[in-house]
Amino acid sequence: MALVARTVLRHTVSAAKNHGSGMSIRQPIGPGGREFMPFLLLDDLEVSGDSPGFGDHPHSGQETISYILEGNLVHQDSKGSQGILRPGDLQYMKARRGIMHSEVPQSDPVTNRNRGIQLWVALPQANLNDEPKYQDILSQDIPAVQPAKGVTIKVISGESFGISAPIPTCAAVHYLDVLLQKGAKIQHPIPEGYNAFVHTLAGTGLVGGQKVGPHDTTFFTRRGDFVELGNTGDEPTHLLLLSGEPLDGQEVFSMGPFISTTRGGLDKKVSDYRAGVDGFEGVHSWNSKKTFNFNLT
Repeated sequence: MALVARTVLRHTVSAAKNHGSGMSIRQPIGPGGREFMPFLLLDDLEVSGDSPGFGDHPHSGQETISYILEGNLVHQDSKGSQGILRPGDLQYMKARRGIMHSEVPQSDPVTNRNRGIQLWVALPQANLNDEPKYQDILSQDIPAVQPAKGVTIKVISGESFGISAPIPTCAAVHYLDVLLQKGAKIQHPIPEGYNAFVHTLAGTGLVGGQKVGPHDTTFFTRRGDFVELGNTGDEPTHLLLLSGEPLDGQEVFSMGPFISTTRGGLDKKVSDYRAGVDGFEGVHSWNSKKTFNFNLT
């Protein structure tokens, strides 16, 4: 049987929302999105100059992947992890039962800019009470594959053309950074039944036969075997291709950074945070500004 290309469900261009201090966020998914499970949120963050970033705040019930494109990101959490992410680096945070952390962007000293992508992935119900964990992954440790002329794919999560990623999400997710040189094109397989979308970072091209440019997000139907990607401009086209197990039948209840599969579970987790119990022990006495070591190497 001949393979079939996936068709476009919808195409969006998210407006940038000003969050003050030179920080703007485009959000094509979220917060607490349900339509494109397991993806709950996608933030495309840009900062100009200095920014206080995202101070001490909780998370529970999701996994987050932060991908730094320009500048640095200083981060730490209430479990003792801390680090500085540089361009091309990743941070994988398993929030699960509960964790407190902070993220402060540092603009590039030459361009005075910072840019990063943060993805939230829903946890299968069986993993909601797992212990939290941080994992930093340096750019040089992210595997890459060149499946066609002018095509380079970094495998952040899942796999691409036989190359597997260092991030093992609980829900199956394929998170790929795709760079297409002038004239390059590719048909990339998508697992049967998975939700899939493409977020364009830079350049112009065709995604599923539709023209795209920076900040465009293209969502696909769940029928079909592959998506078509191509560069139609003179400069490289930089895309993020994501697909994931939809966790059919699992509900999503959210309140800010708290996610659960039931209303009662959500209410309990918010109550646990306020009381500092059941995963949130000690978080109200933790202060990132008092504990961070900026001399990390």
